[in-house]
Amino acid sequence: MIRVLPDLPSGSQFAFYCTLTVIRVDDFSRELLVLMVNPRITPRRTEFPRLLPADSLLETSESELALSNLDALRLNALKLAPTSTSAAELHRMWIPCPHAIKRKHLSEVLDELAKDDQPQLWNDARQARLLRDFKLIPNSGIRLTCTAYDTASKLSLVKLNAFGPQIQIARFSKYGSRYYVDLVRLPDEVTDRVIFDWFAEHGAPPTCVLPTFVRNGLPSRERTVYFGQDQELSVLDPSQDNPLREIEFSSPDDGMVKLRACFVNHEVASYNRVTPPSIRLRQEADAARKATESAASSPSSLFSPSGAPIPSDPKGHVSSLRKSIFCTTPDLPADSPLDSSLDLKADSSGSPVAPSDQDTSPTDDVAMNGLDKARLQFNQDLLSRYQVVAFQETKLSS
Repeated sequence: MIRVLPDLPSGSQFAFYCTLTVIRVDDFSRELLVLMVNPRITPRRTEFPRLLPADSLLETSESELALSNLDALRLNALKLAPTSTSAAELHRMWIPCPHAIKRKHLSEVLDELAKDDQPQLWNDARQARLLRDFKLIPNSGIRLTCTAYDTASKLSLVKLNAFGPQIQIARFSKYGSRYYVDLVRLPDEVTDRVIFDWFAEHGAPPTCVLPTFVRNGLPSRERTVYFGQDQELSVLDPSQDNPLREIEFSSPDDGMVKLRACFVNHEVASYNRVTPPSIRLRQEADAARKATESAASSPSSLFSPSGAPIPSDPKGHVSSLRKSIFCTTPDLPADSPLDSSLDLKADSSGSPVAPSDQDTSPTDDVAMNGLDKARLQFNQDLLSRYQVVAFQETKLSS
């Protein structure tokens, strides 16, 4: 059957999804697969126009280009660019708002932040062209730059209106871009001075050591260590694949004794994906121990589902679980080979092995009638069930 797709609205994007249906058409388990293709219409995302220069500006620039007048061309080409500012006067600011910017285009966010209902401090900074370089960080917030330190300090912790709820500018600090690390799982013997001395001895004296979290005068045990530069130091990142992930401080009572290692969490999140050496060594030791135990296990041909060998029961012993299987076994003719297989099982001192396909020769298979094949298959199934019962009894007894 051919199905005609409906007309799609102009200016819309669409994708196809398929539905696979199984239909039983008769009593002989014959099935018909029906594939249905359905269009899924999604609205096209709004397109926002970019800033275009005026024709007069481009005409002047191309005229200067034809005359090879580079100085005049540079002056005209940078006419619409923000005012040049020294790097020392560029102060990065941050607005954490992952939910407010979800599925929003930067143009939508800029329109929202430029509305008149914003605080007067924000409007004054915007009209003075002190705010620039807005950038959306997906699932995080808005990054921007302020070209005046006093204005950035005043805008610290100011709340703005954005798509309904208010968003708050993060606390501004002139040194907010300085590199830092967090020390977690610190031993009780490690003091703040011990932390400072360790980094100073390794050529990276910190500018500040303080508790990572303080709430209502209650400090945390974790410590944050700040350094006097924006990039990580060599002691923190000896190589790209081997950053500093743990520190073993010396005991204050005995410098020859190493305390339990504490972990180092970097400002750069990618460094924290490297496993600390102590955890890596423990994982390798556990893997080696498991491999040794697996190699030392008994090479018996009969194993439980977990890989352990199934021990045989004492001769003549019949458990309750095994009796339950025998009670559910249907009666077979007197000449059934089941009795002989059970006797073989009871008299065997080793672990029984279920018959395989190689135990029966092709000529015997041809000579066997349908009843004999059924009896042989039943015996094989019964022995398999016996192995499972023996394994369950072993677990119950242990």
